[in-house]
Amino acid sequence: MRSAPWWDAAIVVVEQTHKKLEIWQEQGRTEPVDRVIVRAIKEVGGPSFYALLILAVSFLPVLALGRRGRKIIPAARLYQDAGDARRGGSGDNSQTPRCA
Repeated sequence: MRSAPWWDAAIVVVEQTHKKLEIWQEQGRTEPVDRVIVRAIKEVGGPSFYALLILAVSFLPVLALGRRGRKIIPAARLYQDAGDARRGGSGDNSQTPRCA
């Protein structure tokens, strides 16, 4: 199962917000809930944005090369399949060469 990077970033934001709301509830709800949520999103929003930006920039050479970049695509698939294996997913490994 392959997951899109923006889903990963969304999960980080949701988990951070959930954690901050738990702390807020344990402390007696001393401030408005919207401030707690906004502060939680601001804490992870910047790092999540820059992680997605780095990922997008890393694909620019592949996109810029077009047909000339056809040798880069199999390497990118291998990298993606390796990430799937680390996360425990099977992925679509039908075109991935196997090492003996």
